Amino acid sequence: MKYLLDKLLFRDIKTGNVASPSSNVHLAKAIALALILLTFLSGTFLTAKHALNYYNGSKAVFLAAANPPEQPKTIDHSAAWFTQELGDPYQIQGILVYLNDYEGQTLTLDIVNVNDISVELLSVHDNSSLYEYPIEGNTDLSPSSIYESHSYAIKNVDDRMLKVRSEIFVKYKYDDCIIRQAPVIPFKRFDEDVYESTSIRTIDNTSQFEFIEETESYVFFNDDQITIDQPLYIPGGKPLYIFAGQKLDFVDQAFLLARTEVHFSGDEEKPISVFSSDGTGRGIFISQAGGRSTISHTIFDGLDVPKSGVWSLTGAVTFYESDVDIDHSEFINNNCEDGLNIIRSDFTITNSYFADTFSDAFDADFCTGVISESVFSRTGNDAVDASGSQLKIIDTDMAMIGDKGISGGEHSQINIENLHIEDAVIGIASKDLSLITGENISVSNSMIGITLYEKKAEFGPAFVDISNFHITGQVDLDYLIQQKSILKIDGQVVLPRSAAKESLLFDKMIAGEPIQ
Repeated sequence: MKYLLDKLLFRDIKTGNVASPSSNVHLAKAIALALILLTFLSGTFLTAKHALNYYNGSKAVFLAAANPPEQPKTIDHSAAWFTQELGDPYQIQGILVYLNDYEGQTLTLDIVNVNDISVELLSVHDNSSLYEYPIEGNTDLSPSSIYESHSYAIKNVDDRMLKVRSEIFVKYKYDDCIIRQAPVIPFKRFDEDVYESTSIRTIDNTSQFEFIEETESYVFFNDDQITIDQPLYIPGGKPLYIFAGQKLDFVDQAFLLARTEVHFSGDEEKPISVFSSDGTGRGIFISQAGGRSTISHTIFDGLDVPKSGVWSLTGAVTFYESDVDIDHSEFINNNCEDGLNIIRSDFTITNSYFADTFSDAFDADFCTGVISESVFSRTGNDAVDASGSQLKIIDTDMAMIGDKGISGGEHSQINIENLHIEDAVIGIASKDLSLITGENISVSNSMIGITLYEKKAEFGPAFVDISNFHITGQVDLDYLIQQKSILKIDGQVVLPRSAAKESLLFDKMIAGEPIQ
């Protein structure tokens, strides 16, 4: 009977789930009374009395289980560094330790309590515990919502303990008295010089430059010869105009960041020059301009990437979420990864010249755009590198290309009309679900004419469908096609081969290694 009451009234023995008191208490009473009646009828009064007593006791237990007392809230420790473990704070890395300085046998550590309970600091020692020094001062660290840092100086430290700075540890404990240890991060918590020198958040400092003037509708530079010797931040609102014949000289690592549309309005007789006389100029960054910029008859010569403290870009000239039309302009002698980088924007590039770039001449990331009647020459890496972009390339020449003439990746779609590529490592490369189509294309004196492959596993094979394609001069390998990728020329599928040389070349390309 006890088992039956347990089973029916109070607890499912298999699952351990407590029944709802609102629905079952009345049922419990009814069944218990029925059992009592049955036992009286059978003449076993003692059994009935036992059933009644068991019901009364079980009812109290049942109601207590169904309405348990409120439990204290558990602390979520998932924010603690070096762990994603929840629950027991004793199992979680409790402190972060940074090596702030070591000079004159004094080791200075910055220690942060990142847990939700207090810790006691004990000592610092090397990996072998050959050298160990007590931590003195206020060694009880309470939890802090802002992860406050505390500095400790340990004196008379043997130089040999610092021989391998990545193998130093701090011992500490909680109130359970178990000794734990945390590794010493062998650098400062943050470098104040670098932190303070990162001024990218500056919105407007135009008042510091005497050559800047503005009208009701635009901002402009009031001289033909402009020297910019510190970062210049131009806010949104009014467009910036650079007029024909003006010369902008970026020195002392200066750069221009404009959060508005810009108009470089040069002409054939008076082009605009943007350069660095001391070789340290950091270039131009147009960010979320809010309007379409224009660049005409402008020469960008010998620039590097905008950089401020821990922040930097990859392009000497960069447009981010800022549409732009570029014509009759030059991007030359740039000392960085990309001569021109356009990101998440629509653009046109017409009658322009890219030459003598350290790496890629032009990099389009998640863009739509047209390149027409332009020339790319003497690049350290790709002439045109497209990622996640939709481009059209018309009547364009490429020569002496350090890697690929056209590189389409990350689901790009590129249409080509009238393109000639000469002296490249690879003429055209389609990778990672990209599709390159076109007609009237030639590749000459290059290592590989066309290659198709998957570089990133999250995408897939590549596709090329072109007509009137010609390979001339010395070309080591006409086509290099990875399995599952598809190359069609003049409507005919070109079958891939599986030579050992091709496999080696694919391995190098996927690893990003040069294949010369």
